[in-house]
Parts: sequence; structure tokens; C-alpha cells
Amino acid sequence: MASEFYEIESKIPFSESIIWNLNRDFYNEKGIKAWSEDIVPHHMTSNSSVGKTYAEMIFAFLKDLANKGQTKEIVYLLELGAGHGRLAFHILKHLEKKISLSNIKLPPYCYVLSDIAEDNLSFFEKHKQLKVYFDKGILDVAHFDAIDGKALKLRKRKTTVNTGDLEQPIVLIANYFFDSIPCELFFVKDHVISECAISIHSRVDPKGL
Repeated sequence: MASEFYEIESKIPFSESIIWNLNRDFYNEKGIKAWSEDIVPHHMTSNSSVGKTYAEMIFAFLKDLANKGQTKEIVYLLELGAGHGRLAFHILKHLEKKISLSNIKLPPYCYVLSDIAEDNLSFFEKHKQLKVYFDKGILDVAHFDAIDGKALKLRKRKTTVNTGDLEQPIVLIANYFFDSIPCELFFVKDHVISECAISIHSRVDPKGL
């Protein structure tokens, strides 16, 4: 006897599917456990080598600004969907090392760990290995929704960054991130591009869930 399936949605544009809300709910409900329980893979995207590569690019960017004489205003390094914070730790560790070996006057900077999960933000603020960067004033946290966020509220600096407030450009870090926000899905065949729709069915009756 064939298993009964319940229709959740039928022929919905991929970007409008409930799958994105389910994904968002997962990260909000699981918080840091999404990584500590090895549900979401992270080593390949958050190891020391990846952090070093980011740090080298950021350092080069800061030097470019210094060469233009833009050394007074702060540069914000905003990581979207920071998750467990490990990438930020590696980036800051390598960036601090490169700066310590340089005699160039660079603009001040602040790395911002942002996420939609409050549990993750609390984890960052209490983490012993991140404390040294908080104490130096080069690390901050913010609840930020990349879908419709309009302002960046920095909790350590107790300030809000709005559009048009900054003199310096923001360095945006979106590592292993864009697969978690709504996007369109297309199918290409015989030089023709078609928009895809998605249908979702469940073995579990969705009523009451």
C-alpha cells in the first residue's frame, strides 16, 4: 500500500517557497546546536586556512584605504550569518598578526558578528576566545536580518549604523550564507531558460504543526 503524502504547497516559485521559512526556523530554534551537534557542516568553510585568506584580503583592503589617506574613520567588517563564530576568530587572529608585523598606519576597524539567532549572539558574547577582541574594541555583535534589515545595531558600542552614516565602505563577509536566503531557481535546456516552481509534500499531516 502506497504511503499517503500531505500537500504542503504546490507549484510555488522557489523564492516564495515555505522551505525558506522552515530553514530560518531551524537556525532560530537550534541556535549554536546546529553546529555543535554536527548537523550543519562547517569545517571546510571556517578553518584557519580560510580565515587566513580572508584576513589577507582584508589587510590588503585596509592598506589600499591607507594609501588614499583614509585612516581616520572606522571600517566595519560585517559577517552575515556568523553562526558559530569560528571564522571570525580565525580572521581576527590572522589579521592581528599581519597588522602587528606592519609599520603602516591603517584605519581602525571593527569586526561585526551578525546573525538572526539570539542564542548565537549570546554565545559570541560569552565565548572566552573572543573576549580578547571584545576587550580591544575590534569585535562587536548585532542582530541583523539580511533579507529586510535596514540598520545595524552594535551591542558593544551601543550605537546604530544607518544607511549613509559611514565615510568608509563596509567589508561584507557572506561565507556559506547565500544558500540560506531566498533565491530563484532556473532550468536551462536547448538554450532556453525556464523559471522553476516547487511542490512540497510530507508524510506527516501538517495540521496542528
